[in-house]
Amino acid sequence: FAGLGVRSHPSHSHHHHSSSDCDGKKKHTRPTFSGQQIFALEKTFEQTKYLAGPERAKLAFALGMTESQVKVWFQNRRTKWRKRHAADMANAKRRHEKSRGGEEDEVESEEDEEEEVNLHEFGSL
Repeated sequence: FAGLGVRSHPSHSHHHHSSSDCDGKKKHTRPTFSGQQIFALEKTFEQTKYLAGPERAKLAFALGMTESQVKVWFQNRRTKWRKRHAADMANAKRRHEKSRGGEEDEVESEEDEEEEVNLHEFGSL
């Protein structure tokens, strides 16, 4: 993430080993995040859809996650948000067209498909 306008912060000395695990082996198991990690990530996502380098480093450090995990979580969350947003727009449009015709039933059709977005991109390399 070198190109993301990384301003040097006094607080960023702690994360230099973050992208690979300390012993150098890259593990590609899917991390499970705790409820409070997810809560904090969601809260941050509500405020900003994109996290720049220093902010990402700070959040990762605060949550005991690697920057890569935070980055990937944000990527996946944006994908999910975009899909849901597109579905909402389509639903609103359909609802609007229907409101002239009466019944408005099948609005919740697109809700459940996006839960498995997570770390499939990483597969096994």
